[in-house]
Amino acid sequence: MQRRQKKTKNPLGDISFKIYRELLKTNQDKNLIYSPLSIALALSLLERGSGGQTRVDVNRFLGLDESNSAKAYESLQSQLAALSPNQDSKVKLQKTNPAFFDPRFQVISQFQDSIKKCFASEIKTVQFRTASEPARQTINSWVKKKTQEKIPELFKQGSITSDTALVLANAVYLKAPWSDQNFLNESLPFYKNGKLDQKQESVQYFTNTRRVGYLDAENAQVVELPYEGSKLAMYVVLPKQKDGLAQLEQSLSVQTLTNLLTAKPTSEYKRVALKLPKFGARTSASMNEILKKLGLEKLFEKVDLSRMITSRESLYVSAVVHEAFIKVDETGTEAAAATGLAVSGRSGDVDRQEPIPFVADHPFLYAIVHKETGVILFMGKTVSIETVQ
Repeated sequence: MQRRQKKTKNPLGDISFKIYRELLKTNQDKNLIYSPLSIALALSLLERGSGGQTRVDVNRFLGLDESNSAKAYESLQSQLAALSPNQDSKVKLQKTNPAFFDPRFQVISQFQDSIKKCFASEIKTVQFRTASEPARQTINSWVKKKTQEKIPELFKQGSITSDTALVLANAVYLKAPWSDQNFLNESLPFYKNGKLDQKQESVQYFTNTRRVGYLDAENAQVVELPYEGSKLAMYVVLPKQKDGLAQLEQSLSVQTLTNLLTAKPTSEYKRVALKLPKFGARTSASMNEILKKLGLEKLFEKVDLSRMITSRESLYVSAVVHEAFIKVDETGTEAAAATGLAVSGRSGDVDRQEPIPFVADHPFLYAIVHKETGVILFMGKTVSIETVQ
């Protein structure tokens, strides 16, 4: 590949892969999609308003220095702004971060200023105590609108109650065409979970032979498929064995997986005979147990929001929910994700070489990455082909 500019440290760091490993435990034989960016932004809103041990724990989880977190957020916001396309681009990327509060709480002005500056967030008032179900519907309607109706019900019935004090939310929506859409269509079998299902009909692939970023690793092939404008790319990590995905996931460390997903440092442009299935996925998950295992267990017992609101109530994080959607075909990618955090109270001449076969006819990993910073917007795996709307 071409020489890249020196990268700044990925602000989402190791948590992208730590969360992925935890999600795998309940999605071993299922398609999986989630957004590290969305989860991190929702937790970042919490950090801006937290104090004491709560702030220490969240900063540690996010990999931030507490004494310098404000500058880190400003840097993150600048890097995320770099993901946004210009007016002439066909890439559509939207991200919003509202905070919903019950009117019984007074929101501290410094918190409002901080999240507006760092995340362009809005403060909204909803009646959790007296009208919890309409409040839930209001939040879900906001998420549905901001994700182009791809995430219709983030908070399920019963997850918002009269004890809910506030909800911090995030939504990310991406629609991006490939930089080169000159693909053909072909019907081929797909080895679901690494095995050929004789009863399964062939699935649709989009195919072409072209020069792309390519890495030949020990147990996998990696291709880099750029979107229009080349700021974003999808990296597809294809195990060399048709049933090799589970072993690949288990053997990879955070660093080696990072290296694969960013196709560095030995990757280069190669002529590749690409065959990628049209695929989609939707994953909905409660993040409570995952975040507890990753060091945030105290948030679910008691949370210090002294820099966010004035309250005499004992508060705790009651629910962290996440849902993501992706659809990939020969035109490009459409993806959306939302995260909600509820707080409750208790009262060479390359063109002449033979093309390298890259036939993704068995389970594979993928990630949508901002190439300059390494920020992962979406990450997942495909073990079977399903239709999503």
